[in-house]
Amino acid sequence: MCTRSNILITNNDTRIWLYRHYDGYLKEAGYNIASCLAQSSDLHEFMAQLLSQKHEPSMYREARPIYEFTSGIHGDIEYLYTINFYGTRSEGSVRFRVQERENFDDVELETSWKLILDETINPITAKEVSNKLSLITEARLKVA
Repeated sequence: MCTRSNILITNNDTRIWLYRHYDGYLKEAGYNIASCLAQSSDLHEFMAQLLSQKHEPSMYREARPIYEFTSGIHGDIEYLYTINFYGTRSEGSVRFRVQERENFDDVELETSWKLILDETINPITAKEVSNKLSLITEARLKVA
């Protein structure tokens, strides 16, 4: 079964929606998003890093992008990642939120979601990303 997720990236009036069809949980998508943020100097570099991510090729299919553009929230997602950029890397911050779906009544209802992470990262450095998003790093290190 797939663990689907959406990523909403905002900066001022700009809203970019991405969709990830599987591995949308903290250990995979959360870690991947946080790693791209830690290695980026600004919103544009962050987007370039995310969009360059590809699933490994197999005998049956070529490598394909992990994230795809979409027009809004999907009704079947289990995780919603929201990354809000404010200002520039040297003078700005990022708010990183993760919500997990608790029920599948209506994706638009606030009661359908449980907030599991809400951190503001300032300054935007690899060290601060690691410190503020330690929940994601810990999830990555847990053995299933």
